[in-house]
Amino acid sequence: MRPYQKGYNFSQVKQQKIMERLHNASERIERHDYEGALAEFTKIIFYDKNSKMTVPEMIKVPEAYAERAECYIKLCDFSSAISNFKKAL
Repeated sequence: MRPYQKGYNFSQVKQQKIMERLHNASERIERHDYEGALAEFTKIIFYDKNSKMTVPEMIKVPEAYAERAECYIKLCDFSSAISNFKKAL
């Protein structure tokens, strides 16, 4: 574990993690691994919900919910899809 360094940009780390998860989700969708993609989108939502920092991420929480809903549709879990679409609004 790294010690705290003055000038360490935690928002940059958060943005990097979100981008990694988004990339992983895209790769999983291409391989039709919708359950894996769900896990990645869930982590993106978790990062944002549990952060007090504001970062101009390229994907916002509503978009992550919408992407997660699409994965649920592919898995024929329509109840979860509807729930996620509602959260995206």
